[in-house]
Amino acid sequence: MSNYLRIEIEDDVDIVTFDYLLTEDEWLSSRCTVHYNDYEIYFDEEESKWKRHEIVKESKKIKYLRVEFIWCGD
Repeated sequence: MSNYLRIEIEDDVDIVTFDYLLTEDEWLSSRCTVHYNDYEIYFDEEESKWKRHEIVKESKKIKYLRVEFIWCGD
């Protein structure tokens, strides 16, 4: 069983939910960067929260972002 991030994104087009598998180092540090389509999702250490950064398209804006850790261990 693996640990992962469940990420839900709503933008101008649709709502997408996807799971990002975490490596052991990412899980233990609670820090990683996820790339999905034109977005980069990362953990801001200073603010202690997940943020998103638009890489390419200006026209497609994220309206909503939810990130949760899913623990599948013992």
